[in-house]
Amino acid sequence: MEFTLFNVVNDSNQPLGYYYARILYVLPNSPASSAGLERGDWIVGIKGKNNINSDNYGILLNGDRTQWLVKRGDTEVRTIDIEASRAVEDNPLFYHNVYTRGDKKIGYLVYNHFTPGPNGYSDRTYDEEMKKIFAGFHILTSQSTASSSEVVINSLNPFMDVILIGELTEGKNVGMEMQKNDKYEWMYWPITLRVTNAVNYDYSAGFKPDIEWNEYDLTQNPTDVLLPLGDPDEFMLGKAISLITGVKRSARGMNTLSKSIMKGESVYQSTERHATGGMLMVPEGKDN
Repeated sequence: MEFTLFNVVNDSNQPLGYYYARILYVLPNSPASSAGLERGDWIVGIKGKNNINSDNYGILLNGDRTQWLVKRGDTEVRTIDIEASRAVEDNPLFYHNVYTRGDKKIGYLVYNHFTPGPNGYSDRTYDEEMKKIFAGFHILTSQSTASSSEVVINSLNPFMDVILIGELTEGKNVGMEMQKNDKYEWMYWPITLRVTNAVNYDYSAGFKPDIEWNEYDLTQNPTDVLLPLGDPDEFMLGKAISLITGVKRSARGMNTLSKSIMKGESVYQSTERHATGGMLMVPEGKDN
C-alpha cells in the first residue's frame, strides 16, 4: 500500500495535531488488499483514535496486526482489522491497458518505481515486460515526479511529442553514487553527475506541465474522488484521454462529498521510500 500523509486542519487552516493518510494504490495480496482497502480511502486513525502523527505513521507500512479507522467517500468512519505487515511482490508495472476511442488506441501504463527485476541488477524481468513502442507520450506528473522519472521525460523530449499533465516536477537533474567505509562505519552519497539530453536541456527548475491538473485541488476535482488506477474516468487518466480524443471527460454522475476532509499540505509520500539516493547507478562490473 502507498499513501500520501496530510496534516489535518480546522476551518481556519490551523493544524489539529494529527494526520490522515490518503491511499494512492493497494498492492495485490497485501494486508491492505485483504482488508478491502481501495485507492482514495482515508486512514484516519489507529486503534480507535485520531492518533497518526510524525512519530508513529511508519506503522502504516510496517506494523503488527491491529485495527484502523477508515473513511470512504461520504460514508461513516468504520473500523477494519488489518493483518501484520508482510513482504509482497511490488512489481513496478502496476497496471497497463489499451483503450479504444473511435479510431484511436490509447496505451496506459502505471510504472511505480525504477527496478530492473525482483532479484537485483542482473534480473531483467521487469525490463523485458517494458519493451513497448509508442508514437507519442502523455505523461502524468506531480510534485513528487523526480530523478529517474524526469530522466525519461528529458530523454524523450528531443525525439517525440511529449505532453505533460499534472504539476511542476521536482527538477532533480543530478545523480549520486554511494561511498562507504565498513571499517569506520560511514557512508555518504556525493553528487557525481549532471543529467542532460541530446540538446543539453537543463531542467533543474523542474518540468512545467503543458496542462496543470491536480487531483487534490478541489477547484479542479470537486468530488474529491480517487477512482481506481486504470478506470477511464479516473481524474488524471480521464484528462489525458479527453485531450487525445477531444471528448470532454465524464464525471460519471459522481456527487460532491457532503463533508470533505479538511486537509492541509501533504507531509509525506510513502512512495519516497523507493528512492535510491538519486538516479540509479549500476555498480562497476555489472551488466547494463
